[in-house]
Amino acid sequence: MFHTRYTLHRQALQHKIGYIIDVKIKDALVLADGKLSPDCKISDAIDDMLEYTKLTDHIFDTILNQSDSEELKKARDILKDIVNRRLPKFVGEARLNEEILEEKMTKFKDQPKASMIKVQKKLKNHWEKIINNSNQSLNAEDFDIYVLDMGFGEVGNEPIGNVHFYSKNDLKTAFKLEKYQVSSLKPKRFHEYLVRVYYNKTDVSYQKVQQKAEESFHEWCKKNEFIDSGKAEETVRERSQNYQPSLGKIFNDPIYGQIELDPPLIKIIDTPEFQRLRHIKQLGGAYLVYPGATHTRFEHSLGMAYLAGRMINILKEKQEDLGIDEKDVLCVQIAALCYNLGHGPFSHLYERFYCDALKREALLEMTEVEVDRANEGIRQKQEKVKIGRLHHS
Repeated sequence: MFHTRYTLHRQALQHKIGYIIDVKIKDALVLADGKLSPDCKISDAIDDMLEYTKLTDHIFDTILNQSDSEELKKARDILKDIVNRRLPKFVGEARLNEEILEEKMTKFKDQPKASMIKVQKKLKNHWEKIINNSNQSLNAEDFDIYVLDMGFGEVGNEPIGNVHFYSKNDLKTAFKLEKYQVSSLKPKRFHEYLVRVYYNKTDVSYQKVQQKAEESFHEWCKKNEFIDSGKAEETVRERSQNYQPSLGKIFNDPIYGQIELDPPLIKIIDTPEFQRLRHIKQLGGAYLVYPGATHTRFEHSLGMAYLAGRMINILKEKQEDLGIDEKDVLCVQIAALCYNLGHGPFSHLYERFYCDALKREALLEMTEVEVDRANEGIRQKQEKVKIGRLHHS
């Protein structure tokens, strides 16, 4: 159970891209504090239950759509970068040496969080020295360093020590397991600290400096006392020596697992028009009845592009007489990827109910106008008949 928790954090909750997106959302919320609502700051809402209940994930769109507010410009620009996938680029990750870290944190004599801030500052200073003394023509200010922790539970403690058990012979009395009752097949440590380096420029320039940045990261790991550099050295050295630009992008699809999509598809996915699909429910209001029905048109489109690619590639392989080439494969995938772009809010609900309701209203209005015109025509004819009779009389 605890290992599963760690795996979830490692692969999903603190994924290298998801983590930096969380950091950027935090930056935007800090910048927007006190500027979004004149009556209540975001940070004060926790002390006001009524205001706090109004705070949801929709604050992202609220800040993003405040286009007239100059005070929110910086926060809005950060969220625009997220929507357009203009994100800091991941350079590398290394594990901090637990023994040296504990020794240094003991010397600091501060609270754990305050000590970790000092460690992060030392790591940053050492990174700047490595960059400034290298011949890689890199700028240390273009990089950010983050320290994060993950593990089986509470820092420094074995998680099973906080778990209480019940015996079937006494269902009312809780107890903890003795040491001899716990399996010896367990790790030596239950927690670890990682350091990550990101290139903070959001333009395309990282492609030009990627190999240089990774080589500097390798050098930094080797010379930094805080870093357990064995694995980091080997990994980065191998990547540097066998460097090849990535031809596609890997997505962790909930159904098909890891799927790779080609660069032209990535360019479409990274547009605001496509990112909009993240906020359009696949099954309309069904999520209000079935809690799991929260998937969106975004992941649906990714899955369709993947399946379309598999289908056309099988046809290409099995029926060579069709003359299917790579361009045909790409066109089919683009078509499958983009066919959801026309969906309105809540998908088919929008077209089946809302648009149909507008049409019915329009038809009713047309019918009323036609009736009024007909009544006006009858009234005019009646007036003419009356006038004719008056003339005759």
